[in-house]
Amino acid sequence: MTDYANLDISYVGKDFLLQCKELTFSQDARIIHGSGEVIEQNHRGSKIIPELTANYKNLVFEIYRNGKINLKGSHHVFWNDGKHNYNDFGVNEMIDVFQDLAKFGIDAARTKIHHIEIGLNLHNLPFESSKITNSMMFHTGQGIPLQPFKYKIQKTESDFITIEKRDNYTIKMYDKAKNYKREGNNFRFEWKIIKGCSLSDIGINYLSDLLKPRNLDKLRDKYLKIWNGCILADWTIDETHISLQDKIDLKDWKNPKYWQKFYEQNKGRSRQKFSRKLKKYLDLVQGHSDNVHKIIGDKLLEKWYKVTTVNDSINIYELVQGHTNIISDLVPVQNDSANQGNKRLCVITGIDISHQKDSSKFLSEHSVKQFLDSDPESFEKLKLKFCPNYDRKEIDQICYDIAHNIRNSESNFKQQIQTRKKKYSESLFPFKEIPQGMGKF
Repeated sequence: MTDYANLDISYVGKDFLLQCKELTFSQDARIIHGSGEVIEQNHRGSKIIPELTANYKNLVFEIYRNGKINLKGSHHVFWNDGKHNYNDFGVNEMIDVFQDLAKFGIDAARTKIHHIEIGLNLHNLPFESSKITNSMMFHTGQGIPLQPFKYKIQKTESDFITIEKRDNYTIKMYDKAKNYKREGNNFRFEWKIIKGCSLSDIGINYLSDLLKPRNLDKLRDKYLKIWNGCILADWTIDETHISLQDKIDLKDWKNPKYWQKFYEQNKGRSRQKFSRKLKKYLDLVQGHSDNVHKIIGDKLLEKWYKVTTVNDSINIYELVQGHTNIISDLVPVQNDSANQGNKRLCVITGIDISHQKDSSKFLSEHSVKQFLDSDPESFEKLKLKFCPNYDRKEIDQICYDIAHNIRNSESNFKQQIQTRKKKYSESLFPFKEIPQGMGKF
């Protein structure tokens, strides 16, 4: 789901990172011997470059002289040990990554997102990826100017198409199989967010915000709205039962240059002409084709739910060796699977609560406090997961909030499921059906 990201981890501090044995920092800037002055320069000209950098499994740590520290790279590739991002990457894998990054002092709740890519891979489409990219004409939407798609050359071979940068984002789509020289068909649709305001509008500012169900629903809506604005020349249109005039018009409607010229001619007071003509084309697609666009949109929605559903088929405490893992609240651990043997486990966190009174179902405030001394690492995970804005609170209030929010998680989940089952927001133009795959959790 997420891929390349640019993150602010300045709070970790230079001294801490330099002590991490997994990181080997190199000096990018030139130091004038004698004075010790650092000259920030490289082939990119006057652009400020980091004083120190370190590479680790596709992630790049950048330390600047002013104290700023950035972490750049693909979380997806990092999760695959720095090798590829060919497979699926969702919430379960994000949780693994956040936990692994903790050894570098990285706290998901304090890590601000500058840029990030949201994308899905579709392995099971009935269409070749190259056919899709070759048929892409332009991107538009309600209040969004027309933007033609363009091919870009990649370092690795693939059918790659994108739009020029909009104010806040770009769009990419390509054949991931060809990109990695593999057999088969793997279409990827990617939304690259280049300004944080696109995320802050829906409540996503920090890495931990990506795990909140409400935010994931909003992110899904935006992602699919971006797809709905992608207009392609549908090659499955059956011209047998369409009018002669439609057949004539169709020759123009499948030409992206025609649409670009028509848009430029009518983007002023006559802009409704463009909308009406585009709707006429899309109505023809819907009534006389397989509707390739809708099929892909349905598959994207289905994949979204697949990668944003937490895996509850394994015990929560088995996810990370050596200590209990506090998982996302998307799906609470089932009582029957967690409470095996003689132990009684908290139905939300999977933590042993055998020492609490027999009627207990959840981790108590007193038990949370015990983690402060007995298991500080697990306490930090509890704090991150169940106590927002903890830096402003006293320790007693933090423990109370953690226990309180754990108890509320079970009822909140039921409400979240009902919210997800509401009718999916209507697509742009004529695509108004509820997409297939809705309601699969």
